[in-house]
Amino acid sequence: MGDWIIGALINIVGSVAINFGTNLLKLGHDQREKLYSSNNQGDGKFVPKSVMYFQTWRIGILFFAVGNCLNFMSFAYAAQVGLLPSP
Repeated sequence: MGDWIIGALINIVGSVAINFGTNLLKLGHDQREKLYSSNNQGDGKFVPKSVMYFQTWRIGILFFAVGNCLNFMSFAYAAQVGLLPSP
């Protein structure tokens, strides 16, 4: 198997991981907002937890970071011209 095929496959897996991670990040933010809106009585005393305490957000960051590393590694195997999205 040629190096460019390996690079293309790594790039595809990395891009899917980035997309999945982004969706998990959004889900974590939505969960935080839902928790905040359900516990807020309007008196302004409720301080929401940081989004870092939500498991989905942390897993999303992990997928996002790993996906970016995979995309960066794929450039060693295939030409960047073939891997970058066209405008």
